[in-house]
Amino acid sequence: MLLNTFFCRQGADTSLRFLVITCGSLCLIYLFSLLFAGHGILVLFALPLVALNILSASRRLPKALSLQALIMLPGPLLFSVSLVLAEQTWLTWVALILSLLAAGYIVSRPQPKALSAFDSLGYSGPKQHSETRRPRVEPTLAGSTPLESIALDAVDEISPSDDHYQSDDKLSRGLDSVRPILNDLLAKLKPHPRAALLGFGCLSLLLGSLFWLGGDNTTEQVISEAETEAAVDQAPRTAIKQVSMPDGFKVQLEGKVLMLSWLGERGEPGIIWSLASAEGDSSCQNLTFNNGASYRPMEVHLLADSSTQARFSPLDVPAIINDIAMRGSLTLCGYEFSLKGSQAALAKEAAFRPYL
Repeated sequence: MLLNTFFCRQGADTSLRFLVITCGSLCLIYLFSLLFAGHGILVLFALPLVALNILSASRRLPKALSLQALIMLPGPLLFSVSLVLAEQTWLTWVALILSLLAAGYIVSRPQPKALSAFDSLGYSGPKQHSETRRPRVEPTLAGSTPLESIALDAVDEISPSDDHYQSDDKLSRGLDSVRPILNDLLAKLKPHPRAALLGFGCLSLLLGSLFWLGGDNTTEQVISEAETEAAVDQAPRTAIKQVSMPDGFKVQLEGKVLMLSWLGERGEPGIIWSLASAEGDSSCQNLTFNNGASYRPMEVHLLADSSTQARFSPLDVPAIINDIAMRGSLTLCGYEFSLKGSQAALAKEAAFRPYL
């Protein structure tokens, strides 16, 4: 099988075959990163490709220098790690440059002596594909058997195998048609190894730039969408600081706006009292403490969850929070709430501590 020539230590590879394997490994690692979306399992899938690259480098080098093939390990491995850490784009460039430098060094080493001619895929060695031809069997006539019946029987007996060999012939013809093109390309590149290496490097940098720019745009778009969704989801949680009082009502702080809410009313959600129009339930006009201190809410709403919420001006926030902590009770909308233990409850929330 042709795949055996990729996963073996014996034999020799041409420089072009080694460069194609190196570039193909990096491209496959990048494609895997698109499938796994930055998951750490990408590194595991990259390991066989890294091994394939090292084996090709070992076959490209003379036996005395075969251990130098390990210089191909850091580049592709670091490339896979950089794709997992999508935020670190500089790491991707470092990995590509390391791979390019290592490939250039391997190609600059002397070509090992091949025991046989290189095949169309740039490999020479014991795993080299050899075409086998089925020997021709001449038909024979025996006794008085009619020629037509013998011919028909022979066709019936060998027709399945003929189909198999016909498919092999098609594959062979396809490889034969590609072989002259590859041989011609290799013949043109052999006298100019530096130009071939420079062209490969430029092509790698161009493809890397395209992948990097496309990946950055996609990553930035995904990150911005995720941040927007997270901000929308977390806005109600992070913007409103809330403390539950022992008597059953809640003190809430949204920025610099103070709100008091409690359960108990039924009806259609809407505005119960508005300071701007001075219309609504007159019992909600004032928040009154047991020491006589009084504050006007800007609006009082009945919410869909049957809770009542009163909003106060930011100018009154420090005084109201201080009174909630220091007084004994408050009255609002006909409800009287005890403030026993309110100071300790407010102190548990950091947003209220500056007002105490």
